[in-house]
Amino acid sequence: MADLSHVCSLILTPADVALFREPRPFDAGSAALSQLPSPQTAAGALRTWLLTQFGADLSGMRAARSHTANGMTVAERQKQTLLAAIPETHPARWVLGAELAGPLLCHRGTGSPLMPIPLHIVRRMGDPQYLHRLGPLATLDVMPGRRILPNSGTPPDPHPRLRPCWPPTPGEMERPEQGFVKADTLQAHMLHSAKRPEVGHITPSSEIYQFEPRLGIGMDSNRNTTREGQIYSVSFLRLRDSRRDNSKAHENNKAPVAYSFRVDIRTDEDRKPVIRAALSRQPFLRFGGEGKVAGIELCEDAAHLPKPGKWPPALGRFSTYLATPGLFAGNSWYPRGLSDYCDLIGAIVDAPMTYSGWDSLRNQPLPTRAAVSSGAIYFWEIRDDPPADPPADPHGANISDDENDRQAGWGLCLRGEWEYV
Repeated sequence: MADLSHVCSLILTPADVALFREPRPFDAGSAALSQLPSPQTAAGALRTWLLTQFGADLSGMRAARSHTANGMTVAERQKQTLLAAIPETHPARWVLGAELAGPLLCHRGTGSPLMPIPLHIVRRMGDPQYLHRLGPLATLDVMPGRRILPNSGTPPDPHPRLRPCWPPTPGEMERPEQGFVKADTLQAHMLHSAKRPEVGHITPSSEIYQFEPRLGIGMDSNRNTTREGQIYSVSFLRLRDSRRDNSKAHENNKAPVAYSFRVDIRTDEDRKPVIRAALSRQPFLRFGGEGKVAGIELCEDAAHLPKPGKWPPALGRFSTYLATPGLFAGNSWYPRGLSDYCDLIGAIVDAPMTYSGWDSLRNQPLPTRAAVSSGAIYFWEIRDDPPADPPADPHGANISDDENDRQAGWGLCLRGEWEYV
């Protein structure tokens, strides 16, 4: 595997509203809702922009379909088609080997990423100031009738050792309001136990983005007239910009606040000079549905992901947090790769995120898939007999099971620590 140690951070800023539509069927009289962009959406937009800027003839992709086999997955078929259409000596070939990380919400200008609140962070009802971390139970005395079964010994099957996740002190808990946390605060206060997280660390979603409903009507392109009974509603996503929105922060002479999306491109050599040249030619790209456009710029001094403790951890216990949604083998809810040398002790995951897309090669919708939503957290314990080769640190890596999914940015992971409750 190539050493993808060179990182180039790109900032994507929608020119107006953006639409990243959920995959539900959409017809006249219904409402289409936007969501945050998936890794697949960002990867498709950026790869198309990069390949075009470096001279790849994407119109020849369909002619190269004969090089693919019917048994391939959609991602494998697309990659093989691109490899067949773009020779090894072509200046755009490096794009096919690059790995993406993101998209993440970020502060415009600095590129400082914002990440979803981990699902093990809760607050006590009636105590709005402090937050608490859930963790695997050390003893099941508080849960009569429940017992922990011994490890099955047949990885990757960590289920028998799963423990309930519990608050450190008794009381009725609830999730904090939906929001995001700065990456360094997330690492220091939420993924590690040295400092206590506080509600003030969270930026509510309503301060970062909002949804704007719009009405539309179907058109008859042949007659250039509207179609009867074809009214529909679409909810667009708008990122907040205090300078444009005339928000209270701007009115009170506070520093202007604006948000964008950040995607890191990891390559085998420094590609910043050629990307900088491409941006001078075309500093925008299509991003999302309805043909919406986003500006694209290079963030020269983007903050790197904060570093956790040493690897492997002294006690063999670590947690993995998903900053972007993850895709795992067999539509599973946990990463199979880590199960080769670790036992899964506990996990907190939310309802799955469903997504689809468009297969440009076959001119048809892509199959709907289910991904583990961002914010999910897993509590691991390294086995006493790890493999001969030390496992790689998952921090900062994409830990989805399939190589093509990892390359597209699914399953960006941050590593933390945990203790039994």
